[in-house]
Amino acid sequence: METLLTVRNLKISFNGDTEPIIQGVSFNVKKGEALGVIGPNGSGKTTLLLAILGILPYEGEIKLNLSSEKKEEVIGYLPQKLDINKSLSLTVYDFLKLNINSRSQKEKDLAIKEILAFLHSEDLKNKQFIHLSRGQIQRTLFMASLLNNPQMLLLDEPTTGADPTAEETIYKHIIELKEKGDIGIIFVSHDLTIVSKLADRVLCLNKQMICFGEPREALNEKTLKKLYGEDIKLYEHQH
Repeated sequence: METLLTVRNLKISFNGDTEPIIQGVSFNVKKGEALGVIGPNGSGKTTLLLAILGILPYEGEIKLNLSSEKKEEVIGYLPQKLDINKSLSLTVYDFLKLNINSRSQKEKDLAIKEILAFLHSEDLKNKQFIHLSRGQIQRTLFMASLLNNPQMLLLDEPTTGADPTAEETIYKHIIELKEKGDIGIIFVSHDLTIVSKLADRVLCLNKQMICFGEPREALNEKTLKKLYGEDIKLYEHQH
């Protein structure tokens, strides 16, 4: 499989920090592969995604093997949380239209229609954000991340605040995207059972790389105790 992203010896520090936020992190992501990123709060997971997006400065190497140098054209990003002024009369359709790269109005309408159908979310099209649940907002953000047919998809806690139905819908479609084989996915999650089922490989992060490998190798009690500082066990995830 073609390698889409290579990260070597990544180090990220902010001015005044006594220790790096991230250091010594190396991994790669291939086309058709999903990489799960796990770690405790404050371990640098979101920081890693922002560095890949080019938003944060870093030391080391982040090499993208994508069709365009414009990251907004080839990388889809779903933030863990997006603060939107709910007093604005912004509909889901309006929001999605704002997230499409330059196209004709007809092309925008078609793209939005297709993405609404893909996530079975046609009922959200004309809803204003003020009337959306947290799960519906996450579904909308997920749709926005897919609108420009990205080659790389970065998902930061994609089901945060979502109800079980919305959560199942999002993960189902992540699996479908992965199985198509033409996109690389990095997703951050605290649900270790979901990670073990969905990820081809796992990156364990706590300011430095604790592990990187297939779930059956990486998600063992010894590694998880080192990562979280306590005994963590995997349980069957129920929907």
